[in-house]
Amino acid sequence: MPIASEYVDKDKAYVENNVGHITYNIEKEELHEKATQFKDKVSDVITSAIPYKEDDFILAMELLTAVANKNTYDEEGNSIENVLKLQPYRTIMEDKGICHEIAGEYIYYLLQVGINAINCDGIDKNQEY
Repeated sequence: MPIASEYVDKDKAYVENNVGHITYNIEKEELHEKATQFKDKVSDVITSAIPYKEDDFILAMELLTAVANKNTYDEEGNSIENVLKLQPYRTIMEDKGICHEIAGEYIYYLLQVGINAINCDGIDKNQEY
């Protein structure tokens, strides 16, 4: 779930006896509130495409249309400094993002409705920002 990675205190995370231990950098109640907001946003986008569920391809296209219609491309976020830290969670919650965030958001929706999907991306070191 993308929200989890947004609020993990990476300095306090560790593995012991093959078990991962994490600490969140916000209070439990606030995390639950943010998780509820996240679920509601995801549910709204998916629900808008559900009438087309009889066919995975059509559903995938409806979800793609929903993502395209709700998001604004974030020109300010398109810098090498930001590319490495921006995540799909931001795009889901703020309706703006750059390429790999929007792609990650779309993949997340596909997985939620049972359509297998993966995201392959990378940074072109030769591209000027």
